[in-house]
This record gives sequence, structure tokens and C-alpha cells, in this order.
Amino acid sequence: MLKSRAVIHVCLLSLAVCLLFFLSPGHSVSVSPRFPVPSPGVISGDNFEILSPKFVGGAGGGGKAGNVVRVILLYRHRPGRVELSTINSSFVCTTPDGQTSLLRQGERWIVELADGGWRILRPGTGSFGPKGAGDYARFTAQGPWGKIIIKCLEGQSGEPAVAVSRGDLLLSSGARGLLLMDEIGLEAYLSGVLPEEISARFPEEALRVQCIVSRTFALSERGRHGKEGADFCDNSHCQVYGAGDRYPSLDGALQATRGQVLTYKGALARVFYHSSCGGHTLSAGALWRTDLDLPYLKGVSDQERGKPFCREASNSRWTRVISSDELSSLMGWNEEIQDIQVVKGDRRDRRSVVVLAGNRGSRRIPLYEFWTRIVDALGWGSLGSPWFQVTRQGRRFCFSGRGLGHGVGLCQWGARGMAKAGYGAEKILEHYFPETRVGRVK
Repeated sequence: MLKSRAVIHVCLLSLAVCLLFFLSPGHSVSVSPRFPVPSPGVISGDNFEILSPKFVGGAGGGGKAGNVVRVILLYRHRPGRVELSTINSSFVCTTPDGQTSLLRQGERWIVELADGGWRILRPGTGSFGPKGAGDYARFTAQGPWGKIIIKCLEGQSGEPAVAVSRGDLLLSSGARGLLLMDEIGLEAYLSGVLPEEISARFPEEALRVQCIVSRTFALSERGRHGKEGADFCDNSHCQVYGAGDRYPSLDGALQATRGQVLTYKGALARVFYHSSCGGHTLSAGALWRTDLDLPYLKGVSDQERGKPFCREASNSRWTRVISSDELSSLMGWNEEIQDIQVVKGDRRDRRSVVVLAGNRGSRRIPLYEFWTRIVDALGWGSLGSPWFQVTRQGRRFCFSGRGLGHGVGLCQWGARGMAKAGYGAEKILEHYFPETRVGRVK
């Protein structure tokens, strides 16, 4: 019966598509997010309609239909104890057994790990819990513009941190500690991403480019944290997500590009972006995986008349000196490094590798892994990008490189330079993602 209804639905949809073809210059078909569960069907053209995209996982193992995403908050900090307070509205807390309680403005609740699960402490009114790791509580605002402020009191990072939930807050626990998820609409999610990922002072066309790329990423990479019952984290592993500070330039760009995405051969493109490339972007297949060796993710020149579009970026060129002993420690190698060479991939494996040479042998490490090990240990920007050359200076190595970030896909500072030179958003996207087209979701 369900299969028959699906066939009827597809037939009716096809009839509507045919009628629309003659009544309008465009035509509309259905597309589903590539993650976590692609839906079958024909995908073509520039206009797309997402029909009830499903979220896999979540409370009770069910899904959340509609254009809603779930974002893990305080992901990097692995919180074990947090404080909850509210702004603009009280919140109704619904526990896994259906009981409700009110988190009022001015109150502060404590949530902590307990007995393999979690519990909530309500000063003056008692507590409830512990609840199991698979049990969810939901906090829903009673009025518009309500927010929950989440202050990390104890976490594995040992750093103070605050996050803001602007949608429904889902509370549980998992392998990384307390699991706090913001369940929020796609466009509202993007309004929390953009201020964290790009300067509001960039030219309008560059901001429009970022909106389209961030929206495409959110739809094509949805379900990255499916095992944890979420779509994304709030860290750079996905897209950095913050409190949603408002800037007229970003709000305008988001509204002007509403529903626009980047497509390749009728499907959502796989897109990535970084701060600056230093004059040439990197190929995804050479840096990450062979399945990302796609025509529109090849490295492209970012120069005009011999000058990089991103030349005004502070990290367009950089140097960093690291001792041999420190590098050995970072790479987990109990031998002094004598030489470092970057070797390009071959037909069998396109990934570039770093070859470390010591007195008793050599070791090969994928280029991206080598770069991220250093960045994770020494801090963001400590080694600007995977595009570098190495020279030995006694017992130290001097890295000379270009750009900031992984170097794949959109160069944000390059987009800024192109916009200042008079290029529009679609031309900029065409430059960094060759053979793609801008489409629209509804």
C-alpha cells in the first residue's frame, strides 16, 4: 500500500512538473540531502524542491521531518556539568517520561553526568534524574526570540565556554559527556554560522557566495554526526556555529540568496571552504580521499595578472620554525627527524604524503594528517596550510607556505578580492567550483 501511494505521488508530481515546464521558464524536481539517507528519483535542472527531508536518529530513535537541523553545542569541550539560564522567554522542559517543568527567566538549573546518564538540579525545587544516556529532555520556548544560555562548568577541555541554543534544546548524554543539541531551522542555523565563518565587512557578492556555499554544505553534509543523533557539531569539523549575532550585511546576503545552492549534474555539490589559499587552491582528492577527486574540487589558480586575489589576507604567505625534537614528538616517532619531503600522490593513491627520514629508516604520513597533527597541538594558524616547503636549519625545520586553512574549494579572501574586482557571486562560484551551477531549493 505504501509503495502504491509512493508511485501515485511520483506520477502526480511528474504531471505537475510537465505543466510547470510549459508555464514557466524553469522546472522543479525533488532532491533529498545526500546524508544520511538519499531518496531515489530523478534530479536535474536548476530548481530543486526538498520534500520532507528526514533526520535520522534523535529522541526515541525517531526522525524530525522538515528543514530542521540538530547541532551539538560545546562539542570540543566535552561538558560534564553545565548551567542553564534563559533570555527573553521561559522554557518548558519535557522529560523522557512526559513530565514537564518550567525553567523561568532568572533561574539557573544545573545539568551534570550521573550514574552513567544525566540529571538536572533545580535550586530550591529539587531535581530529577538520573536518566539514561539514551533518554532525551526537550526545552521549548514559551515565547518568541527565546534563548537558552549554556555555561560549561566542567569539561574535558578545561577551558571556560558558553553556548547559546536558539531553537529547541535537546539534552542527553553520550560518549563525549553531556549531549546538548540545538534543534533549529536551516536558515536560522545559517544565521548562526555566517558571523563565525566570514567577516560582515566583506563585499556583498563575497557574502552571497558564502551564504550559498554554507547552505549547500549544510544540505549535502547533513548527518555528519548521525551516530550521536545530530547533523552537525558547532566546531570547524562542520561549520562553526555561534549565538547568531546580527549584522545587516549578513542578514541581507542570506535573504538575497534564500534557497540557493550549488549543484553539479543535477545534484547537490560537495563543497568546502577555507580562509585563504595563497594563490592556488588544493585538490580534494590529493589532500583527503580518492572519492572526492571530483572535477569541481580540483585545485584552481587564484590569480589575475600574476597577483593572487587573496593577497590582502594576513596569512597569504607565512613561515614557521619547529625543532626536530618537537616534530618527532608530534608525529609520535621515537627518532630524531633528519629530513622532511612532501611527495605527490600517484594514480593508485592521489593523496600527497610527507616522508620523514631518520637515522634508522623513514616514515610516510598523509599530508593532511601531518598538517592537522601540528595544528591540533600548536594551535590554529601555527602551520597556516598544507601548502608549504621545508628546509632544514641545524636541528630545526623552517616551513614556508601560503594560505590559511585546508585550501580546498572556496578561498574566502579570494572571493573578497574577486568581488572587489567586480565579479558577481555566480562568476566567483564558477571560478572556485568549475562545472557547477547555482540552483534553488524550496
